[in-house]
Amino acid sequence: MLQTAGVSFDRAVMSGGGARSPQWPQMFADCLGVPITVAEAQETGALGAAIGAGVGVGQFADYEQGIAAMTVAKKEFLPNQKMKNHYEMRFQAFLEMTNMMRRFWTTLKNSGDKT
Repeated sequence: MLQTAGVSFDRAVMSGGGARSPQWPQMFADCLGVPITVAEAQETGALGAAIGAGVGVGQFADYEQGIAAMTVAKKEFLPNQKMKNHYEMRFQAFLEMTNMMRRFWTTLKNSGDKT
């Protein structure tokens, strides 16, 4: 779906609460079809602010240098093609259900009491 919107990437980094689970990063890797790296840092908002400050005061030449110096990867999750197909089939079923429900909600809306 992202590719149809013109977005392309060959890897992604996941942080925050969901990244602490071994299931969520693997599901993202499987669904997106790219390796997912989980960041070691748990407070990535504060880390991002520190990197920005480092760039601002000249500690780092640019954000890329700051990121390289201050971030550490904890684990990488590789995509599983069988699971990508598994999730894709379920996503297609979800889209079909959404279309059916859209018709249902439109019918319900149009048949409601207008008083």
